[in-house]
Amino acid sequence: MKKYNYTTVVLVLLVFCVIPCGGWTQNSVKEELRLILEEIQDKVKKKADLHAHESAPLMIAIGGCPGVGKSTISQLLQAELSELGVASAIISLDHYGLSLNERKQFASELDPRRIQWNKLHNTLTSICEGENEIIIPTFNQLTTERGQKILQLANVDCILFEGLYALGDFPPMDLLQYADLAIYLETSLENIYDWKWQRELKKSSPRSPEFFFNHMMEIVKDFAFHVYPTRKNADFIIDVDFFHHYSISDNEDVKSRLEPDFTSFRLETLSYK
Repeated sequence: MKKYNYTTVVLVLLVFCVIPCGGWTQNSVKEELRLILEEIQDKVKKKADLHAHESAPLMIAIGGCPGVGKSTISQLLQAELSELGVASAIISLDHYGLSLNERKQFASELDPRRIQWNKLHNTLTSICEGENEIIIPTFNQLTTERGQKILQLANVDCILFEGLYALGDFPPMDLLQYADLAIYLETSLENIYDWKWQRELKKSSPRSPEFFFNHMMEIVKDFAFHVYPTRKNADFIIDVDFFHHYSISDNEDVKSRLEPDFTSFRLETLSYK
């Protein structure tokens, strides 16, 4: 059974410093994402006016915390943009992972060496160069089945490119160079732990609490080293609460916040026993 104490909660809040002070409203997803939807719509229009029919799709990079819901928000944005007359396509960084056997050599699921970077860069370069048809890999997380599909881009206004390192600006990532708009999703460490723990319990053979704890510590270490530094590159930061409600901030409003402390002392105050 999971145990918390007051100190744990305080430390978790200090680690990420991202829990908003105000209360969450019960507005619709459309209202919660309105600021970003308007920004995308405006950028699509400006790019189309500038380049007429010859422009490549707008590239929207969506990165951030593990397990925070980058795929989910990409799908929500796609649906809302469609209602606004903006056609979009989603490309997931996870689909560019190595095979399951190849990934076993890397302990953490956040290890950047698990990604086929050359293949991903080729895809994004082709999009930015205005190609109308590209082949992209597919991956079913439930069945682990891999495949590929043809993506038609002639009538696509923007690409929603989502993944942990989507805002990366250092090797081997260097993905920020493709982005016309960068969005970073974040939440508390406690939420990440809770969400992943609940997913773990749904598996046919879940890890033991102790093994899961060690697994999460490796994930957080890689997150702190490889993913969190990309936060500074965001145009917008979306705070996600436990119930997956969204609160958007311009990155200028949060750059002045203290950097989180990722020391093992703070991380190991979480106990799932």
